[in-house]
Amino acid sequence: MLELKVDLANRELLIEYGAVPIEFYVETEYKVIPVENGLGGLVLEEVKPELPYWVDHDAGEAPEEWWNTWDMSRWGVISAFIKGQRIGGGIVAYDTPGIELLRERSDLGLLWDLRVAEAYRQQGIGTQIFQACAAWARQQGLKQLKIETQTYNIAACKFYAKQGAVLGTIDCYAYPQLPRIKQLIWYYDL
Repeated sequence: MLELKVDLANRELLIEYGAVPIEFYVETEYKVIPVENGLGGLVLEEVKPELPYWVDHDAGEAPEEWWNTWDMSRWGVISAFIKGQRIGGGIVAYDTPGIELLRERSDLGLLWDLRVAEAYRQQGIGTQIFQACAAWARQQGLKQLKIETQTYNIAACKFYAKQGAVLGTIDCYAYPQLPRIKQLIWYYDL
């Protein structure tokens, strides 16, 4: 039986949280196709990369390192356990100076992270974590959650769409060091 626990972020909790891997294997990704140079919109086409590859969002910066960069004292951490074992979680940021994605909006939360251990994926656990993140954000008086994904994470895109989030922005130039990768921003009304 899944147990969800809600806490405010702290360094020790982030170390425990980061013990759940967030890596995944990419066999398909979205290609962004501008129609009429963008005037006719943008189309996402699922394509195979030249070679499949692994993505690990913790490789560059483990969760406990976020504590050194941001004032996380008001951030909500939802932890998911089965039989006392941590198997996933989610983090919601809000009211944090310096995070551009929040655009200094006091009514906007950012789903900073959501992860489920590989052995527990595709079992509805991510949905329960997402719902707990949304409930916590509502309790903080927030009106909307913003969620960042990338074109290589089709599973996350489909997951957030299934939750009712709406794709609001496709930024083809967000990652100049990785020009093939595009940023996708989703919005979820609370």
